[in-house]
Amino acid sequence: MSDVFRIATDRIDLRWMTSGAAKTVESAAGRLLVVPRRKGLEFREIFRAGVPAPAAADPEQEAGPVLFEQTSYKVVLKGAGGRRVRLDHDDPLVTHDFDASADDARFGVINFKGQIGRSRFRVYCDDELELEFEVEVFPSKLDYATDYYDLLSDTQEIVTGLAVEYLRATHRSGGTKPSTGMPTFVEWLTILRENIDTLQAGIQRITRQPLRTLEREPTRTRVERITRVDPAVRRSLRKSGSRKPKGWLEQMRSQPTLDTPEHRWLKGQLVAIGAGLLALRNIEEKQGQSVRREAVLRDLRSFEARIARMRQAEPIAAAAGPPPAGFASLQLMRLDGYREAYLACTRLAQVLHHDAEALHMSVKDIEVLYEYWCVLATIRAVSRCTGVPIPLADILQVKQRGLAVTLRQGHKRTVLFNETGRRSIAVTYAPRFSGPDYLIDQTPDLVVSVEEDGWPVIQVVLDAKYRLESGESYVKRYGSPGPPSDALNVLHRYRDAIIVEGEERQNAPRYKRVIVEAAALFPYRERAAGEFEASSLWRSLHRIGIGAIPLLPGGERYLEEWLRGLLNRGGWSVADLAIPHQLNEKAWAFQKAASEIVLVGSLRRKEAEQLAWTRGQRLYYTPMKNQPRLFNVRAVALYVRAGGGKPGTVRYWSDVEDIQVLPRHELATPWVSKQSPDEPQIVYRLRDLRDGLNIVNSEGDRMPAYRLSSRLALQRARTLRELALETEPEWRLTEALRAAGLPFTFAPESSKSEEIIRGRATFVVGDTRIRHRGGDRFQFEPPNEASRELRLEELVRLLMPSR
Repeated sequence: MSDVFRIATDRIDLRWMTSGAAKTVESAAGRLLVVPRRKGLEFREIFRAGVPAPAAADPEQEAGPVLFEQTSYKVVLKGAGGRRVRLDHDDPLVTHDFDASADDARFGVINFKGQIGRSRFRVYCDDELELEFEVEVFPSKLDYATDYYDLLSDTQEIVTGLAVEYLRATHRSGGTKPSTGMPTFVEWLTILRENIDTLQAGIQRITRQPLRTLEREPTRTRVERITRVDPAVRRSLRKSGSRKPKGWLEQMRSQPTLDTPEHRWLKGQLVAIGAGLLALRNIEEKQGQSVRREAVLRDLRSFEARIARMRQAEPIAAAAGPPPAGFASLQLMRLDGYREAYLACTRLAQVLHHDAEALHMSVKDIEVLYEYWCVLATIRAVSRCTGVPIPLADILQVKQRGLAVTLRQGHKRTVLFNETGRRSIAVTYAPRFSGPDYLIDQTPDLVVSVEEDGWPVIQVVLDAKYRLESGESYVKRYGSPGPPSDALNVLHRYRDAIIVEGEERQNAPRYKRVIVEAAALFPYRERAAGEFEASSLWRSLHRIGIGAIPLLPGGERYLEEWLRGLLNRGGWSVADLAIPHQLNEKAWAFQKAASEIVLVGSLRRKEAEQLAWTRGQRLYYTPMKNQPRLFNVRAVALYVRAGGGKPGTVRYWSDVEDIQVLPRHELATPWVSKQSPDEPQIVYRLRDLRDGLNIVNSEGDRMPAYRLSSRLALQRARTLRELALETEPEWRLTEALRAAGLPFTFAPESSKSEEIIRGRATFVVGDTRIRHRGGDRFQFEPPNEASRELRLEELVRLLMPSR
């Protein structure tokens, strides 16, 4: 462990340490401001890592070491001569896990997590405040002076409170500004916390030197003391009926009073503040318990008590009723005490802004700010790509529950860009994909959807990750710093897990993926323009639809380029980006193959002679018959008879280039034909006769002169009998029966039907006969029962009990 800084006085010794050497930032200086609070305090030692001597040892210097987010620091605090010591912070979580050693020293680990800014600590010795010191925490992945400032500025454009937290480990300078809207609770309480001392001091000064006014009211006065006749005296005389009254009469006299419009206004403000504190405390008390919330509740109760005491001050308690309508008073802004109280109250109606030095405010963790900023950057990028301007005030909404202020999430928080009547683009923050079809709910940070007339909705995922891997092995693998590998794996999960239930169609998958591409957004600025283009993180985004995009303020180029490439495509082009599963591609190929007719022909007695002629002439023929399917043959396969102890086999095949009808005498063959010379023949011109099939006649079936089948059967069949399974549903049934372990047989069906969509095989499962009857329906003929048509799924479920 090495010292980051050290503070030693005549009573305490504090060491702030880190593993390895203390880090520095070339573009910024750190901070260590030490403020003595005990009278007579003597400094014995001051040390600041990275600060040149003698400034490092000067207690009055503010320069110090640079501290970083997400970094653990070990802190040890000792008291001289066995004195009791304590390290304190406004955020109770900072020092919550500190322990005490046998000699009453205090030690623990401090990690600021994602908090950025200044942090002030208090050191107590024997319950007396010894000193305070302030450090500054820097972001490790951003430039503090520019990138972090821009993140904060842009996030506050929506609602200032969206960037603000209460009682956090760090703070930064801020101020207030007038606003047309109401401040959020977290802003209001932050402003109150910074101004309540000023408000209380103003009320105390008002109590010592209150502003009074004269109030005229009827007063009983001895007749001999009346020197002036006013309307009240005249009324009294009329009532007495005597011109020379004796005794008492009513007279209007001016009396000093504290019931002034100024005091009424201040009382109304204090009542409103007390009501606000009570409402906020009721909300916070209903939240889950935590160390930090207990500290918040202590603050709220303390503020309530202080406001109650201010209301009991004599000038405030004397005020009765509201101030006059349209009340304005120069006294409130001019007189001592009144001016301070007035300004403190009016600030509570304003909103926070970060570009000032008037007060301390805590902001959200840097990873939350980065996520919010990425949402804004994406919306702006889509707006620039589409040319559709959208005011920020209209596109994002926030929600607040007590002191928690967040962006609203879900499908209802969608920013819609209507380009034309036939195309719209939507940006949705944190949509939730859930339901009975999801084992685990999926909530990506951001989804950009493109809806085009006639096409399903095209969706891409963006996931903001305020994490950066820049190690040597990582850069060597990906060609650039980037997000952690687990963040890239999450993108694959989103693409596979987010699905929709499609319309029910024959042999179509019930569920379908909807995410076309997914990218991780990460905080990185390339060192040279275009450098990131060579990385696999960028290239894979275009190649397989999964990758990463560097994104920082002023560095939105890659995000816009990617979005423009997506948004400027039509439905066909985007569909080309989707990566299909190889099973889907194979299933589609099988469906196509089922529609192509194949002729499986036999060779004559002199097989070798006919095979040589067929290969040389690239021709195969068969007598013409009244069978239209013969004129739609797309491939020819040749059957070789059994011999040499081997069974007959369909062995050779070729695609058909052309089909003609010729008389037999126009076909010059080495063998003499027994047919009439004029008998028409269907002649198939072959592309290239190849040896490669191995469809065995294992059952010893008789092979006719030819038989028609399908290319699907030619690709899938392993036995001659399986060539009868021409259609895709028949193969689906075959696979289902085999997978279920159900014994079955099938035989070619004698049928003159020319419909390729109907089956030509009869399945026998036990005593039940099954025939394909088109589409995904089968004729089910159980013994002793009426036959009926069933869909494939129903058929398999029905057969399962017999397993």
